[in-house]
Amino acid sequence: MSGLLTTVEHGSVQAGGGWLRWPLAALYSLGFFSITAVAQVSLKLGVPSRDLTIGTRGVILACALISIAGAVFHRRQILSPVPLALILAFWVFYTARLLQATMADTSLLQLPSQEYWLFAYGTCLFPFMAFSVTIRPQDHRLVWRAFLAGLIVTMTLIAVTNTDYLSQGQGRLGDVSGSISPIEIAYMGSLSVSLALYWLLWRRDGGRGRLLGPIVLLALGVIALLLGAGRGSVLAILACAALTVAPRFSRRKTRAAGLALGAICLFGVLSWAAERTDSPLFRRIAELADVREEDSSYFRAVLWNNAINQFHQSPLTGSGLEEEEYHSYPHNLVIEALMATGIAGGACFTIAALLAVRRSYHLIAIEHSHAWIGMVFVNYLVFGMFSSAIYNSFQYWSALAAVFAVPLRVAAASPAAWRPHLREVRGTDSR
Repeated sequence: MSGLLTTVEHGSVQAGGGWLRWPLAALYSLGFFSITAVAQVSLKLGVPSRDLTIGTRGVILACALISIAGAVFHRRQILSPVPLALILAFWVFYTARLLQATMADTSLLQLPSQEYWLFAYGTCLFPFMAFSVTIRPQDHRLVWRAFLAGLIVTMTLIAVTNTDYLSQGQGRLGDVSGSISPIEIAYMGSLSVSLALYWLLWRRDGGRGRLLGPIVLLALGVIALLLGAGRGSVLAILACAALTVAPRFSRRKTRAAGLALGAICLFGVLSWAAERTDSPLFRRIAELADVREEDSSYFRAVLWNNAINQFHQSPLTGSGLEEEEYHSYPHNLVIEALMATGIAGGACFTIAALLAVRRSYHLIAIEHSHAWIGMVFVNYLVFGMFSSAIYNSFQYWSALAAVFAVPLRVAAASPAAWRPHLREVRGTDSR
């Protein structure tokens, strides 16, 4: 495996700046999870989460600044030209829409004008630039361990601070907590479950103790799924499982079957636990068969339809920053991109997302040590298709940059080019 890493890395990543591994590791550990962790602590202490998150955001901002400055100083490669051009082009269109919407009649907006700029640039575009810094192969293990530590610590806080709530069968977490988004917790749970299943079935490091980590991660993920009760999070698990099984099924049928059996057992355990804790996870999934006007799925479908109609009214330039009837984002990143920026901006956004999906598939198919980055992107792409907005989906933009920042030429190769490498990895794995 190490030989494969050596042969496919970018030549530019051999440049100096070994110290950059530390701010990058901190960025991966804090950037995705620390705000949720701080919200858990604030909920337990009974203090406003905003007071505790200021310092955390300052640390994340400092890590991002150091990473970007270090990458520029050491000429560390950022992104390949095609995705970078597409993403920057989209942000030019989106910035024009921000200018038009926040300088016109702001009564049509859900939030104060300055918050759109703060969220769009401060929590999305700027972190995107920081996560675009290439991870050198020799730094990858540190970054992975930092990311995993951040995930496990946050998931543990979620489980510990909500033990009574879950054991008393009070239903979905969001029913009583306004400071923590149950949807974000649900997608952290789906990410944990996906990583745990992949770790159990495909990774070969860690010896006899290698089972402890994924089992702990799986248990914490199940708790988060029950608390968040997000339907899309179940779809995210299925998407990651499909990308895991598809490239390996022909040669590794036993493990692929094991993954399928494990998924069936997992959903059985989830169903039993949901009934015992009164989590509405499976009830909300069943509601999709009979959607009513009071259901969130119906409201989301209305938002999608209204946003698409707005796009049809002005397909060249788009027609607004938000959906006009309810003054809300459409809860679908692709539809929102088309509505806000028109066909040109929407095409740039969609093509970049498809390239990232393709790259994620290649990472999961070819390189075990980088598969987690592909899973992070797929997980938060599903999140973005149902529950977030372009201007506040910091997980999506961070994961989008991270998946393009992996220093592997093979990740951008054509299917015909990467099949021999896939055979090599399979051979290595089978030994």
